[in-house]
Amino acid sequence: MKILITGDSWEANWNVKHKTYTGWPNILADYFDITNIAQAGVSQYKICKQIDSVNLDDYDFIIFGITSPYRIYTPNHPVHKQDKLHSNSDLIFTDIEYHLSQNPTDDLKSIMNFYHNHFDVEYAEFIHKLLINWALSKLDKNKTIISSNIENNKNFIENITVQSKFNRLVLFDSSQFHAAKKFIEKDMEEDRLTLFGLFYSLSSKDIKYPCVENKRIL
Repeated sequence: MKILITGDSWEANWNVKHKTYTGWPNILADYFDITNIAQAGVSQYKICKQIDSVNLDDYDFIIFGITSPYRIYTPNHPVHKQDKLHSNSDLIFTDIEYHLSQNPTDDLKSIMNFYHNHFDVEYAEFIHKLLINWALSKLDKNKTIISSNIENNKNFIENITVQSKFNRLVLFDSSQFHAAKKFIEKDMEEDRLTLFGLFYSLSSKDIKYPCVENKRIL
């Protein structure tokens, strides 16, 4: 069976940069004939271009990735164009915000200025829907699998909500399903830096897992 995979980092082959990482597309490749043209960090427009770059009739199934509506297309990313995994990335607020804090170039400053003064969430979400509908019009619904860690959030029951509070540390078991509701907040009076990390193992009989105590707002 021949399967085409399109999408962003959720569907991409991370082995191009991290040889020891085995994601679900790599596991599929052990059992099927996989063509993976997904690219980390891309916008929905570039996913549409992925679909347009191949003959869809060559495949038995197509996995169609849906990414964040808040990624802005760019032909040349100011930070990631030399990165093996993210070389074709588009712009997203949190990524630009972080790299601006590390290396405040004029290019990054101008992008951040656009986000603060010109970016409109409603417009971005509308264009995002148009792009998805365009892609679905090209795909055979009988052999298309939609893949997204954004669009499928509605299928889950929200048990714990963590509010965006200043100087907050949040620790949780990453095997529990989790997601962010939004990546941009309007009318913020201060910049925020988010640091993300993983602990590979914790061992203590006194650990209290928060997901047991659900239906809470922190």
